[in-house]
Amino acid sequence: MQSENKEKVYKCTKCGYEFTKEEMEELESGIICPRCGWRIIIKLRPAYQIKSVKAV
Repeated sequence: MQSENKEKVYKCTKCGYEFTKEEMEELESGIICPRCGWRIIIKLRPAYQIKSVKAV
């Protein structure tokens, strides 16, 4: 259930505030930071491990 997941998935590049998609959608002003109004937002990705495989 993606809608039940309340993890912070976006981060403002200006103030560093992390927020959810729901917080951003409440503003109805498009893609902006709910705290400072900045329009440059990055999407946070889960950490992953690089897997090495042997060549055949």
